[in-house]
Amino acid sequence: MKKLSDIVRGLLKTSLITYIIVGLILSVTVDPRKITYLRLDALKDYANYPLLFTAGKKPFNRHDFLYTRRYYSLANKILPRLNLTDDFLGFCYYHLGHDDQAIRAYQRALKKFPHHFWHHYNLGIIQARLKNYKKAAEHFKIFHGMGFEQMAHLLKLEMATPTSKDPAKNSYALSLDRYRDMYATSYRLAVLCSVFERDASGTIELCAKALKQDFIPDPGFYYYHMGWAFLQSQKPGQALRWFEKANEQGLNHPDLHLYSGTAFKALGMKNKADYHLNMARALKQKKTYQKYSEQEFLLPEPVLHPQLYYVPDVNQILVTIFNEKK
Repeated sequence: MKKLSDIVRGLLKTSLITYIIVGLILSVTVDPRKITYLRLDALKDYANYPLLFTAGKKPFNRHDFLYTRRYYSLANKILPRLNLTDDFLGFCYYHLGHDDQAIRAYQRALKKFPHHFWHHYNLGIIQARLKNYKKAAEHFKIFHGMGFEQMAHLLKLEMATPTSKDPAKNSYALSLDRYRDMYATSYRLAVLCSVFERDASGTIELCAKALKQDFIPDPGFYYYHMGWAFLQSQKPGQALRWFEKANEQGLNHPDLHLYSGTAFKALGMKNKADYHLNMARALKQKKTYQKYSEQEFLLPEPVLHPQLYYVPDVNQILVTIFNEKK
């Protein structure tokens, strides 16, 4: 009579062989993409989570971001040429604190669609967060290089496509406003990155370009940093001209007075130098000024596709594309 342990061992062996045979049959007869799609379908409730989170309709939840990342990782396997998947993956990785993986996701998205220039904005933000200020400034410069008019043209073309007409109701003006905000923010961040790199010539170039735009909300910021850059270049007279412009814009920053005092001192104008240096000390004690230092560097978050002002059924979009490709 067989021992119970031998019977159990035999059953396990038979089950394992059966499992292997069934697996081999399935691997031959079933399209692996269909299996991936079934797994994708099981996670479909997480497809729209980044959009709902961005719209303020869902709170931050690490669990939800983890499952959303898994969803788009699977989507990337069956639709590797779709830009949307890497866009959402980069957003998820960023919010999960995986900056290196977020960078790789946005770089893959750019390889697929180089004209989706907002990924340079996202990469600039992440590189700045990592204190890679030189790389960050490079990405912001590429973003600027597209030109706002070209952005508007590309946006108009994209918004005219059938997929975005109905739910978005051609929200061209709203999306263009968002680009305008991104564009202004990226100039500001690029200038700060150049300052943190102590790149005086780069700062002058960026400030000069920013001041030519008609949608820059705070010219005083650029006047001040233009003055800083000229002072770093040992040109106190030119620096003071820009500091005076910043002061006319109502900028009352302790560093503005500190650098003005330094410039006046370099020119041998002691009374004016003392006045500004005393003002700098008094303002620093109040601590009510806007911070421009590296330690106080506040960054916005990366953006999703800038046209997504509505919350589409992302899963349905992916299902439709998948069915078309079968």
